[in-house]
Amino acid sequence: MKRATLFIALLLVLAMTSAAFASVVDVPGAPLGTAGQGKYDGGARVIRVAGWYDRAYPYFSGMELEDLDGYFTSPESYEVRYGRLKEIEEKYNVRFEVVRTTFEGAQISIDEGILSGRPEADIYEVDINFAMTYALNEYVYALDDITLPDDDVFTTQQIFQGLKFPSQDKTYMWQDYVESATVYMLGFNWTLLQSKGLENPQDLWDRGEWTWNVFLDYCAKLTDLTANPPVYGFTGFWTNHLNGFLRSNGAQIAATPEGGLMSAATGEALDLFKQMYQDLKIARPWNTEDWASNNYYSDGSAAFFTAANWILNDSGSAGSGGGMDHPLNFEIGVVPYPVGPSGNQETNTHNTVNGNYYVIPKGVEDPALVYAAWRDLTNWYGGDFENTKQYDVLDPDDLPLTWNDEILITCAHGDEVLAENNIRLNHMMARSVSFDPWESMTSLAASDTQNFGLSDIMTGDMTPAQFQETFKQPMENALKTVYK
Repeated sequence: MKRATLFIALLLVLAMTSAAFASVVDVPGAPLGTAGQGKYDGGARVIRVAGWYDRAYPYFSGMELEDLDGYFTSPESYEVRYGRLKEIEEKYNVRFEVVRTTFEGAQISIDEGILSGRPEADIYEVDINFAMTYALNEYVYALDDITLPDDDVFTTQQIFQGLKFPSQDKTYMWQDYVESATVYMLGFNWTLLQSKGLENPQDLWDRGEWTWNVFLDYCAKLTDLTANPPVYGFTGFWTNHLNGFLRSNGAQIAATPEGGLMSAATGEALDLFKQMYQDLKIARPWNTEDWASNNYYSDGSAAFFTAANWILNDSGSAGSGGGMDHPLNFEIGVVPYPVGPSGNQETNTHNTVNGNYYVIPKGVEDPALVYAAWRDLTNWYGGDFENTKQYDVLDPDDLPLTWNDEILITCAHGDEVLAENNIRLNHMMARSVSFDPWESMTSLAASDTQNFGLSDIMTGDMTPAQFQETFKQPMENALKTVYK
């Protein structure tokens, strides 16, 4: 049978892959951690992984395969992963254990472990906002010190994807390979654009002609305040749009210890919001009382808006939709933010670093063993993520769509070219990331940055220059706190 053959074949591949990784634990000069901090079960080293959500895989709680969520929909892959668990536990003489914490509980646990030198867990998976602080202050082990330079995390990144901060020479945190990363893109009502005789922005992007000036011209042509309801060229959440326009202009606010709030490129991005909301009045007036309403587009009253997979498939937030769970009656496309006057299409990035990251706190015994065993367990698919798609499919050439891609296709409303462009550009943006934690500064650093927001610029209560001067010193204080 094909399924049995696939199962046996992959186990053989994984066995050979494991042998190749066996030497990774013996990393010259790797730290041993604090003596006596390891946990043991009958002679086997217990590797405890802490996170704030439930993990069905890889069966840490002694559950039977049949009791696991998803087993009956993908039994082959679950069986392979279960076999991988047993293989890695025997190979390294370890036992894996998962501890579920609350979102805040993970931070409390790792904070106390760092202070006491006795971490409760060997690996923590925490939000980027928490992990960033530990990494920047080197409270966790650098991967460069506990694995070899040719590790996947530094090369193909098909198992783990590491994150190195611009101010550091080493990588202190990593996350699982993510096939469909969430990207906050510029969404557009393609049906509305066509009614005005405008060309698809995706084609302009491909030709290198999608610029801020062209975008403003589009918004002006699409704005119709005499319509009922009024139609605006632009709307959306300023936080996501600020990230997008900063990246499209080669700008940043907090990506380096020096920051970039006062730079000319950041000033241009701030001035763009003033133009859209005040000078040209092509953006829906900002509603300070109802955040969700600022991205209202489901009635066709906005041409460009904030788009992301969850927004496009959500029926609970005002104005969202277009995906399977909340279809709309017009075609939606997604496109990178237009290139700004200080930007460069070849070097601009398109996605922010977000989500959960793993860290190994200082004090963990033999962090090289902990990392290698966890990596080899995660790599149940033999270093090529496409291998995960060969299970439970009658025809290997008829692979199921990812949830993310299905949303992007549904949004195109039957337009195949638009759907292909949506997927192509979304995938490109997902892999083009840069780090600018300006949003984290308001919660992790100086309290006087708490009111940092563009609403005053959008309502005309503050000019871009006044905004920069107002937050210059608070942001400098925040940067010193985080990048100390």
